[in-house]
Amino acid sequence: MSRGTRLSRPPPLYRKTMVIIGDSYVANHRRPTEETWHYRLAEKYQMDYYNYGFNGNALILPRKAKWREPVIERIDEMHEPADYVVVIAGHNDANEIGKPGAVEKFADGLDTLVAKLRTKYPAAKIVFVSPWGVERKGFAEVLGAMRERLPKAGVAFYDAAALSGINPNDKEGGKAALWQGPNDTAHLTAEGHAIMLEKMEPFFNELGVGSL
Repeated sequence: MSRGTRLSRPPPLYRKTMVIIGDSYVANHRRPTEETWHYRLAEKYQMDYYNYGFNGNALILPRKAKWREPVIERIDEMHEPADYVVVIAGHNDANEIGKPGAVEKFADGLDTLVAKLRTKYPAAKIVFVSPWGVERKGFAEVLGAMRERLPKAGVAFYDAAALSGINPNDKEGGKAALWQGPNDTAHLTAEGHAIMLEKMEPFFNELGVGSL
């Protein structure tokens, strides 16, 4: 090797392990998982990828049995070890917020979920991605709790409602093509996931490796 030649370092994500858990956004509802930004991110960097998305699943608040127990109760099924642990849910919790004490239970549950993930994955980067800013009852409370609790918990938090530029309430000017149906406020098409990949790839690369 000649003097002054430097070996380039591989990207932080290269050949790492990602586990992702959540609701139908993670499962990709009626479309193939391979269209999602997280699958495509893992594929690009030759990551090992484990997807635990389930349609109708909540993050913290219990729902009917057909939607399975919430994410907070499902983390034991997730593959370990992992370098990146990604949690995307909250849309279905918003539907339960009207019940007495639900807002407090959801907020406190976030702290408990983070603690459980840290115990299971002490060396991993833990990443939460918020639901969209849907203009329906319950979403403001869910987003408010995530914005308050998750940064304090020291995990990486991507506020998709504020930062993504994708608005589920706006279907004008061809933007309906980003969603799996005309009334859909949760599930992206391949085109929508491509936009999210442009946002999430630099976000993940800036995280580096090691615990957070």
